[in-house]
Parts: sequence; C-alpha cells; structure tokens
Amino acid sequence: MSFISNAVDTLAETIGRAVGVAYGGPLGGLVGQAIGDVVGDVLGNYADRLAHALFGGMADVADDIAANVAQLFASNYSAGFEVSWDGGR
Repeated sequence: MSFISNAVDTLAETIGRAVGVAYGGPLGGLVGQAIGDVVGDVLGNYADRLAHALFGGMADVADDIAANVAQLFASNYSAGFEVSWDGGR
C-alpha cells in the first residue's frame, strides 16, 4: 500500500471506531473499526489511483519518502536506538 492509501485507510478506521464507540460502546468500536478498515481499503485504493492520475510522479515521490522514513525508524528501532527528547539524559 502506498502512503496515500495508508493515510486514507487509517482515517477511515479511526472514524469508524469513533462512531462505533459513540453508538455501541467498546464492542461497537471494534465493529466500527472493522467496517472502517474495509471501507478504508477500498477508498484508499481509489485515492491512490486518483493521486497518481492527477499528480503522476509527485505521488511516487511521496510514496518513496514515506517508505524511506518508515525504514529509517524501523532500522533505528531494531538496532536498539531510541529517540530521546531529554537530550539523552
């Protein structure tokens, strides 16, 4: 999945869970998140296609940047490094 489709999918899951919790409590949140996941997958694919049709190479660049940043964090985390917000104290 690309950066764009992941963003749309995550947004749909979050909205689905929030609506589910509001109307059905914790169990409703899980159901809402599951529905949001399915809807997010479909909408994410369409959003990705639309972005590539409208912006072409720029959408590919955004995907590459997101993949490189994710790989950077994954490699630093797996190597045992952690980001310190207190100056390393």
